[in-house]
Amino acid sequence: MQVAKDDKELLGMIDLEAPDLLILDLEIPCGGGLAVLENLQHHIPPVPVVIHTFLTEYANHPVIQEQASFVEKMANTDVLKAAIVEMLRKRYPDRFGILGEPVQSHGSVEKQRESDDE
Repeated sequence: MQVAKDDKELLGMIDLEAPDLLILDLEIPCGGGLAVLENLQHHIPPVPVVIHTFLTEYANHPVIQEQASFVEKMANTDVLKAAIVEMLRKRYPDRFGILGEPVQSHGSVEKQRESDDE
């Protein structure tokens, strides 16, 4: 996990190594979150984005509707967690099993079996 102080730092980080998922607040300093989304529209590979913000008036903005999930900031983080899982399932379906649960690597399964045997 990485944190950027403003949109310029964020875009620089993405240029160096695209993240598996971006959680973006529209109130990010400098150009703002919409500028970041517009910049990412042509990024290859596409960067999955979950917007997490107090600015609910942007929920139906065309750029957000086209390329991001929108979650209003509130005390309950379960909604954010669900949006993150949904976005990851959509973008990386091979990382999730038939029932939608994350697939364990072979090493993790072996470690679990060793623990069970003890």
